[in-house]
Amino acid sequence: MPNLVPFAVAGENPNSYFYTKNLEARIQRSFLIKQAIGELLKKTGIDLIVAHGSGGFPLQLFDEFDIPIITYIEFPSFGHHGHDPKYPQPDYATFRDKVFEMTSYHQVLKSDLVIVPSAYARDMFPSCLHERIVPQMEGFDITRKPSTFAKEEGVFHIGFSARDLSSAKGFEQFILIAKEILKVRPQVRFVFCGAPKVLYSYEEAFLQNNFPVESRPESFMQYVLQREGITLGEGASFQHVSFAGYDDFASYVEAMDMFLYPLQFGSANWGLFELLFRGKKIVASDRCLSPRSSATATTGCCASTTTWQAGCATPPRSSTPAEFRPSGRECAGRCPPALPHQEGRAALFVDLRHRYPAPQARRLRTTAATEAAPCRT
Repeated sequence: MPNLVPFAVAGENPNSYFYTKNLEARIQRSFLIKQAIGELLKKTGIDLIVAHGSGGFPLQLFDEFDIPIITYIEFPSFGHHGHDPKYPQPDYATFRDKVFEMTSYHQVLKSDLVIVPSAYARDMFPSCLHERIVPQMEGFDITRKPSTFAKEEGVFHIGFSARDLSSAKGFEQFILIAKEILKVRPQVRFVFCGAPKVLYSYEEAFLQNNFPVESRPESFMQYVLQREGITLGEGASFQHVSFAGYDDFASYVEAMDMFLYPLQFGSANWGLFELLFRGKKIVASDRCLSPRSSATATTGCCASTTTWQAGCATPPRSSTPAEFRPSGRECAGRCPPALPHQEGRAALFVDLRHRYPAPQARRLRTTAATEAAPCRT
């Protein structure tokens, strides 16, 4: 394809220091991207460089080209992202995370603009950097279709959806809340969707440190299910689904009568927006991004997960989704106005055209920001 410029991809060096080898690979990749851009400039002009803060790692691009650079950073470090203290950050991850945080702050100082996925993610950075950061959630192109997901007749279906089934994403809390609901309302099926492999937190390190290989659960999902005595299969109250295709995932979302979303840690959770834009009823935690984006009591509410197990265990014994809600004690006055739940596109964008002064002014602005007063977080 004429508009795609290939470049070599640097792999991890197995002989380098374990704690930093993936960061070393990113730095090497940055050199290779710089070379590829230099070759492309011999053939055509470039108006703008957009880099991913971790995957693209624009370290070697700064001050090399007279071209504005926009950097996308999901969150500044895993320390800021947060994790369940029951599953702490291992020492090797702590060491690596400090370097990750350092490069994130450096990218904010050197980029012409930094995009983060939410205002909550921006708040993870020192306040003196906020003026250089714009919250911008990704665009969504959602077309609602009738669901083909198989449901059992006469059973109320409650869903949980996350990129990975970790405590940080709320999976463990979902299971505990579900068990309390089943004590008073057995005709409910809890369907959780997500990958067993944990990506953003340290539950798998917990398993490695606390179980010998021969008896170690295959995943944190299996660990929670075994610990809580939960079985999956035909006729069970719990069901796990994992989809390779987006259409299958969308069909699952449409089929659920409501969702529990007890998020614990994150920066911007795309799955929550999927549910909101499809008009699903949601009971979300009052943590992270959720209070800023959850709907009002007509379509859901925010609640503290510390009291969910008691509050959600006594809903009205109705079979209709509209009447199945937790007690209002925790939800009253907690939620902001609803997002518009609309058919079709829900595209969010930022107009960046006015942000790029002449090259000399751009360099002066970067220098002035670097020399500004010390940061206060």
